[in-house]
Amino acid sequence: MLEGHKSYGGLGTILVNKVSPELASQFGELVADPVTNELLHYTEKPETFVSDRINRGVYVFTPEILTAIQGVSTQRKERATLRRLTSFEALQPANGNLPTDFVRLDQDILSPLAGKKQFYVYETMDFWEQIKTPGMSSKSSGLYLAQYRIISPDLLASGDGSKNATLSGDVYIHPSAKVHPTAKIYLLHF
Repeated sequence: MLEGHKSYGGLGTILVNKVSPELASQFGELVADPVTNELLHYTEKPETFVSDRINRGVYVFTPEILTAIQGVSTQRKERATLRRLTSFEALQPANGNLPTDFVRLDQDILSPLAGKKQFYVYETMDFWEQIKTPGMSSKSSGLYLAQYRIISPDLLASGDGSKNATLSGDVYIHPSAKVHPTAKIYLLHF
């Protein structure tokens, strides 16, 4: 994905997956040029079907993305300064308006810059699991570790409690980590 991003030359690259039309509406849907991979259209959870290509929520950005984000924030501040409020509006809670420093990646950055040679997609059919809660994060980690058991078992730690820690399930321990021999490490699933 990083190599693709470097070759495209835009502000960012989005990891994309093809899914069934029924599943697509639960995610950000997008349309990309099949030759150049340029992002042409992006919409978050549309009410009607747009595409079977979805945003997987993984991005590679150049540092210039910060300028685009700052631009959105600056525009919002300028609009707030220029707009005159009626006395009634001034007394109302402001929860309907976004704070001037609040930027939504999908609506404020991706959608407006689609079709302007700023964003590209990198499509893959590799394993992916959506992570929105701590429990989903644990589940996803377990799935990745189970995949390592099959494709790279040497990456997983082992221990029986005698000279090394007691391990249960698929566990990865970074080579620089120091684990006490009496430790017990278990992969928990929520």
